[in-house]
Amino acid sequence: MPNWLLEIIAVIAFSKRTQLAILFGVIAFFSVNLFGSFMFHDFGLQGPIKGLTDVIKQQIDGRYDKVAWGALFAFWGVAITFYNKDKKRLW
Repeated sequence: MPNWLLEIIAVIAFSKRTQLAILFGVIAFFSVNLFGSFMFHDFGLQGPIKGLTDVIKQQIDGRYDKVAWGALFAFWGVAITFYNKDKKRLW
């Protein structure tokens, strides 16, 4: 294994903050997607605008998807910050 990979693994293994930030990012990603699916599962329009139901669902699902990706990348950005701080502290 290359030395740089061993260094990354060692810092992540000793850094609880980095581990939690990565874990919370993954949890937030799935939570936001599941929440969006739950909220608009039974969404449906009636009458002459019934054909717009799928279009509106796709638009709202796309927005929840963007929020989920934003939360994931934000938490991973925090994890990178914690990683750099702990790398300086440990080495």
